Order: sequence, then structure tokens, then C-alpha cells
Amino acid sequence: MNTKIPEKLIVDNNMSIKDAMHIIDEGGCKTAFFLEDGKLKGTITDGDVRRYFLKGGSIEDKADKIANHDPKFFYDWEKKDYKKYMIENMITALPIINNDGQLVRIEMLSESELAVCKIDKTVPIVMMAGGLGTRLKPYTEIIPKPLIPIGEKTITEHIFDRFLLYGCDELYMIVNYKKQLIEAYFNDIEKYKNLSFIEEPFFMGTAGGISLLKDCLNADFFLINCDVLIDFDYYSIWKRHVEEKNIVTIVSAEKRIVIPYGTVSIGENETVCSLIEKPEIKYNVNTGMYLCNSKIYKYIDKNEKIDMPDLIKRCLHAGERIGNVLINEQDWYDMGQPKELKNMLNKFVNY
Repeated sequence: MNTKIPEKLIVDNNMSIKDAMHIIDEGGCKTAFFLEDGKLKGTITDGDVRRYFLKGGSIEDKADKIANHDPKFFYDWEKKDYKKYMIENMITALPIINNDGQLVRIEMLSESELAVCKIDKTVPIVMMAGGLGTRLKPYTEIIPKPLIPIGEKTITEHIFDRFLLYGCDELYMIVNYKKQLIEAYFNDIEKYKNLSFIEEPFFMGTAGGISLLKDCLNADFFLINCDVLIDFDYYSIWKRHVEEKNIVTIVSAEKRIVIPYGTVSIGENETVCSLIEKPEIKYNVNTGMYLCNSKIYKYIDKNEKIDMPDLIKRCLHAGERIGNVLINEQDWYDMGQPKELKNMLNKFVNY
């Protein structure tokens, strides 16, 4: 537990939401602290930022506009088990103030401290690892995508290890391409002793393979592609899914694309209506991580080849509830393309 006051966690009156986002991303605890003359005036979390954008807010607005001005805190003279309180209340950073309201220190928990025993151990993890890895050729002509190293561990070990932090150790890997290499690699690793391999009889798409688990899984389970790493609180995803009683919960990331040119809006007779310099387009992008309820099996035929987007469309057409958890683009790492693989290496080589 870290109790210092890093300057990189502090937001002041002059900062924009964009500035606050940088502080939240770089601070490591997903929270920034709003101070005025050294006194705690509020907090800003990544969740506050996401909700504001979903309501149409601008990144250039003042950070104070989205601050929580009634944050949880403790006085420095109070005797409190901070770690226990933070785990129980899902808080990664807790401000400690004196009687004058001055920020004295910040109690912080690492993700591993916060993650312990939060998710029901009976929630299985299913990884789709049977694809050819076409986008990563020529790497995948030699080594299957699930075994591509990111630092000292494979991408799949990074993914599984994050779930192990949350107490989830019932692991399944649906394999096909170079399956013998994948199985041989993991069979000798003790911490994955509860890992089971499900072999596809043919390439079944990004969702067809889960039909092979119909007799194994009878509750909610995580489904994740083998080339994505989500740097987010998995407990909050699971909790939302259960509370909303979704058949599927999609984890999506806000993707911002800047057009590097000035754009021209043209009306009738090719008259110019407006000019916009370097406009920014925002999309919510499917990351390849889901939480599924076992009811989903009734929408998959046995041994059917189908991709997850098509399966979700079937559920929507049938009137089923599909939920969504929106995360920051910076919390989503996709190894599926060489450029993104390089970004992941830069980020997690010392993971």
C-alpha cells in the first residue's frame, strides 16, 4: 500500500478534462484528486470521464465540471483499517485529510491487492484460441498466436494471470491451429493445473466453439479472445453483468479517430456550409471480451460455425438483454496486428 502524494495525481482549477484524463491514465490508480489551496475539493475517476462523454460532454471542458465534490475520505486522526475499507468499497485510492481539509496523504491499493477473492471462484474463463492468426503473419506461420511472447510470458499467460488475481482459476482454451504446441506448452505449468483444452473439429469462428462446452458450463462465464488484454477491474464487469441479468455483456472501448485534415461540409450547388479542422470521430469498439450467461447455448446449434457478432445479433433479435461496459481506449491492448503488438510489447515488457 502506497501512502505518498504524487504530484501526478493532482488536478487544479485551470485543468481541462483532457488534462485530467492524462493524470488518471498516468497515475496508476484511475483517480485524480481536485485540490484548491491544498484542500481536497473532489475526485475524478475514469468512470466520471466516461459518463460525461456518454452525455455528450467535451474533452476541453473544465475538469471541475465532472468532479465528485463529495468524495469518500478519512481524517488523519481516525483509526481505520484502510485496506479492508478500500477492498470492501472497491476503492483504489483513498484521500486522508486533516481537520482543515488539507490533503495529508493518499492511501492506494495495487490491482493485485484489490483483486483478491472478489469474483466468485466458480466463474469460468473461456479463451478462444483456435484461429490462424492471419493478421500476424509471418509470425504465426511458425508459432501459434496464443504463444507469442510479450516480455517473459506469452500473451495468454498475461490474460490468464489477470483472472487468477481475481480468484478465477477454472480455465478453458478452445484450440485448433497448432493445438499440439499450445497444449504441450501449458501442460507443464503448475498454476494452470485447472486449464482444460477443448479441441475444435474444424474452424468454428469466434463463437461456435463455446457450443462444445454446453455440458461443462451452466452459469455465467467470461469469454475472451486470445490476443486482447483488458487493463480494467474485472469484478466491476462481472458485477454489472449479474445485476443487470444480461445474456451477454460486451466490453467495449471508446476509440477516438482524428482526421488529420480540415474537412469541408458541402450543401446545395456545392456551396460550403462549414469548415472543421481535424475533426475527431468517436466509436465504441468491441474489444473481444464478454461475459455470457449459459442461456446463450440455445442460440447456437451443435457444431455450428458462427462468429460472436452474429450470435449477439441472434440474441438481440430474440429480445434478449445485451449489456455493455465501456472502458478507456488506453485500457485495451489488442495484439491482433503488428503495430498493436509493438504497443503491447512497449507497455507490458516489464509486466
